[in-house]
Amino acid sequence: RGLALAMRRLVDLIDRLPFAAVKVKKDSVWCDLQSKIYCSSEARELGRHVRWVVDNMMSKVLQTQWITTRKSEWEAECSQAERLRQVFTLLQEFEEDGVNWKSVEQRWEIDKAKQTD
Repeated sequence: RGLALAMRRLVDLIDRLPFAAVKVKKDSVWCDLQSKIYCSSEARELGRHVRWVVDNMMSKVLQTQWITTRKSEWEAECSQAERLRQVFTLLQEFEEDGVNWKSVEQRWEIDKAKQTD
C-alpha cells in the first residue's frame, strides 16, 4: 500500500510539470518512466526514479536556495533510500522546498502559447 501511494505521488508530480519545465521533451520517455515507476518493487528503485525526474527538470523551475544548500545531499539520499518513508520524505521535501511552483506555472503558459501557434 505504501509503495502504491509513493508511486502515485511521484506520477502526480510528473503530471504537474509542463514540457517547458523539463529537459527531455518526448512523450514516450515520460510514458515509459511512468510504467517503470508503477513496476517498481522497492523503495530504492523508486528513489532512483525520483532523482531522475529532478535531474531532468530545468534549473529555472528549481529553488536556487535548495540547489545550493541541499540538492547534492538530497540526490545521494534518493539513490540510497531503502525505506518507503525515506522516499516519501524526500519527495515531500522536494515538492515543498525544491520546486519553484511559480516558475512551473509560467512554464505552463509557455507550453500553452506553443500549442496555439
